[in-house]
Amino acid sequence: MSFEIAVNVLWAALILLVDRKCAWVITAVTGGLLALTILKYGTADLGATWTTFFGGAVRTLFGFFTGVLVWHYRPKPVLPALLLWPMILLLATILCLPIRSSVFDAVSIVLIFPLLLYLSVACHLQQKQRLLSVLGRLSYALYIVHVPILMTTVGLLKATH
Repeated sequence: MSFEIAVNVLWAALILLVDRKCAWVITAVTGGLLALTILKYGTADLGATWTTFFGGAVRTLFGFFTGVLVWHYRPKPVLPALLLWPMILLLATILCLPIRSSVFDAVSIVLIFPLLLYLSVACHLQQKQRLLSVLGRLSYALYIVHVPILMTTVGLLKATH
């Protein structure tokens, strides 16, 4: 969470200075650095230790500025909402594949996930599909509490064995 707080403070300080061109440069540079860092450490699990601190910062900057670019260049919702389901299936497949490859992780995080995000924004949601929008709003709150829940669960499992 400290990386997210820091990048939001940075954004607040620079919002008037960062235009679309600058956001492209930041995203491209941090995307390249992120891919190289994933390849160096063999994992995308970066930032939790001092050794991978730089990788965590780069990962956060890349994700944040990818979001800034999607916001700046958000397409009009012209794609049928039905296309969301193959994108969700692709995302779920990537996340569930038992592939342990830093190349696979780097390509997925730096190329495939941002493309899926951009395409999903282009999908036109019908009234009955607003559930996806609600789930999107809930995602950050769930992200914030997932580590304490995970740690509590792991602690309880260790205590019972």
